[in-house]
Amino acid sequence: MVMPRLPERWSWLVAIPLGILACGQVSEIGTGSGGAASSGGAGSGGAGSIGRGGLGGDAGTSQGASSQGASSQGANGGDGGTGYYGYGGTGVPGYGGVGGTTGGAWGNPSPNEVLGDGWVVSRLRLGDTDTAGNLSNTAWKSIGVDLDGLSSTKDSPDHCQPQGQANPGSVKTDGDGGIDNSFGANILPILLGLDSGLSNNQQAYIDSGRSLVVVTGPVSQDVPALLGSLTGARYGYDGTFDVVAPWFAYDDSYVGGIPRCSLTGSVTAGKLDVTGTGFWELRLQLPMTELVLEVRHTRVVANVSAGSEPTLDGGMLAGLVKTDDFIEAMRQAIGRLDPNLCDGSTFDSIASQIRSASDIRADSTNGDPGQPCDAISIGLGVTLRAVEARKGASNPKDIPGCF
Repeated sequence: MVMPRLPERWSWLVAIPLGILACGQVSEIGTGSGGAASSGGAGSGGAGSIGRGGLGGDAGTSQGASSQGASSQGANGGDGGTGYYGYGGTGVPGYGGVGGTTGGAWGNPSPNEVLGDGWVVSRLRLGDTDTAGNLSNTAWKSIGVDLDGLSSTKDSPDHCQPQGQANPGSVKTDGDGGIDNSFGANILPILLGLDSGLSNNQQAYIDSGRSLVVVTGPVSQDVPALLGSLTGARYGYDGTFDVVAPWFAYDDSYVGGIPRCSLTGSVTAGKLDVTGTGFWELRLQLPMTELVLEVRHTRVVANVSAGSEPTLDGGMLAGLVKTDDFIEAMRQAIGRLDPNLCDGSTFDSIASQIRSASDIRADSTNGDPGQPCDAISIGLGVTLRAVEARKGASNPKDIPGCF
C-alpha cells in the first residue's frame, strides 16, 4: 500500500516512533423561533455602517428585523449574517444564511438579550510557558487542578492501568500538589513538535475575537452558592478582541449535545471554585487544520480580588477528554488535510500515542489498578477579563474530515 504524501509541516505524523506519545447553562441560552420577519425582511445586506445593515434592527428577534438590511448583502459581504446584532448581509459561513435569517435559524427570542456578567479568556497558557512567558518544559506541573483527589507518582499502586506502551512514570506522575495534567505532560510536547508556535497561534485565535466565556453573575469575596456556565463565544465585532462591547455565547446544538457546561460552586474567602457538567470545546489551532476537543468534568478556579469591581487572577481551567473522543478528534483534524489519512498504519500510530497518554478514568476517578485509564486530564492557565455576555452566536460548523 502506498502511503499518501503529507504536507511538509505534517511530516511528524510518520516520524513519531510508536510509544511516545457547552458544559449547559442554568437557564438555556435562548429558546423560541427567532421571530418571523420572513428571512429578515427587505433588501439583503446592511444599511448601517460598513454594510452591517444598520445593526439589522435586532435581527435575531425577527430573523433580521431590518429585512436583511438594505445595502445589497451587507456591502462588504462577510460582516452580514453573523447575527451578533442581527446585521444584514450574506453571513459568515456557518453563522447563518443570508442576512437576518440567522435570527430564525438560532431559534432565539432576542440575540441581544443579556445572559449575565461574565469573564472572557483573554490569554490561554497551554503549558509550555511559565507565568512570566518564559519557555519551560515543566510549566504544566503548576497548571490545572487535582481532579482525582490523589497525589500520584510513578510507583503509586492506587492508579488506573496505563494503556498501550505507556511509560508509567509519564502518565502516573502528577504535577504540583496532585495536579492532573497529562495533556501538558504528554500530549503538548507532541503538538509542539508539529508546530512550535502553537501557543502563539492559539493567542492569535483569541485576539481575533473567538474565545471562551465563563458566565457567573456578580462575584465578591464570598458567594455561598454560585451558578453559571462555560461556553465558546465571539466578540460583538468579528476579527477583534475587546471587552467594551458584549460577547455572544454559542448556543445552538448539534449531534452530541450543546457545547457548553453548567457550573455550580461558590466563592469562599476570595477563592472561586466551580465544577461543570456537560462539555465545552477547546479548539486548538494546528497547521492548516483545527483539533476540536470536548472537555468534560470541568473545574474553574481563580482568586477574586476585593473591591466594588472585583477582578479574577490566577485562573485555572481544567477537566478531562475521553481517550476515544481525543483519538476521533485527531482523526477528523488530519482527515481534513487528507481523507486518505483517516485510517491505516499512519493513523494507527498516532492513535497509539494518544492512548498511551491516558492517566485517569472518564468519570474523573482513579485508584483502581484493575481498571484501564480511559481519559486524558488537561489543565490550562487562563487570564479572565470582565465582560457582558449575551445570547446569540451560532456554533462554528466543522467540516468532517473522515466519515
